[in-house]
Amino acid sequence: MRNIFILIIIVAVTGCCRDSSKLPELQAGIVRNYIETFPVILKRNTEKDFRETNIKYYDSEKKLRKAFSRNEVDIAVLPTESILDKPKNKAKILTCINNTGVAFASIDSIRSINDLKNKKIAVIDYHNLVNILNFTDKKYNLNSEIIIFSNRYAASGAIKNKKADVIFDVLPEISAREKEGKHLFWLRETEPYVSTCQILGNESSYKIKKALTDLFLAQVYENVCDINSHPYLSYEALGKAYNLRSGYDKIVLRNTSYIYGLKPEIIKFDQEAIELISGKKTDLQDYLYKE
Repeated sequence: MRNIFILIIIVAVTGCCRDSSKLPELQAGIVRNYIETFPVILKRNTEKDFRETNIKYYDSEKKLRKAFSRNEVDIAVLPTESILDKPKNKAKILTCINNTGVAFASIDSIRSINDLKNKKIAVIDYHNLVNILNFTDKKYNLNSEIIIFSNRYAASGAIKNKKADVIFDVLPEISAREKEGKHLFWLRETEPYVSTCQILGNESSYKIKKALTDLFLAQVYENVCDINSHPYLSYEALGKAYNLRSGYDKIVLRNTSYIYGLKPEIIKFDQEAIELISGKKTDLQDYLYKE
């Protein structure tokens, strides 16, 4: 009897190992220095369906697009602005929301918005950062000189070489600069900073579809957190999900934009909408992949 019991355990363990080894690998591509939290979120939400999730970094969007068209990666993450149309090969495009903060950093005595008047501000061409900075400049009559750089390395160089007085960036990047002795202060009027990205996913595999669905839910729901308490965090995320289902008119969305400093209107959500976004409904895949 003891031998039979041991045999059953061995068979069970072996079976689990085999099942795990049969799981496919997921190849995901992302542009270097873009959406720092993406690899963590992706791996956390795909570990059950994939033996391993490999993140490949590319130096440019062009190289990542080419890799996706050659089926070198299953998922490609690109800024919204870079998506003009669908690739030639069949793919599904999903939109994710990423909420963070924005801030200024400076080595000198710039410690408030008013100190920015007539100053040179370095900013990178990254999502809505330039638009937010332009809005801030007009709102506070700063009359500042906005210098746009293609990457953070060049922007940091401008600060070190005294070609710019202050740098404007997303909070995670700015916070890292505190170690360099740069003073940090928040721009509360534009907090939170809402950015969007597009995910290209090859539809040849059900597993890829599920990975995309899980990732979409994770990005939206983790950032929305509390739908009832934080409508300014959720209006765009819910709006994206709303567009995935035709005839779904129970969500009342007002045409406001908190990221440009406008006060958000009160947004009402019915229980079905909240369940849809929170992942409690299992049929979201049908909405995501309904042509």
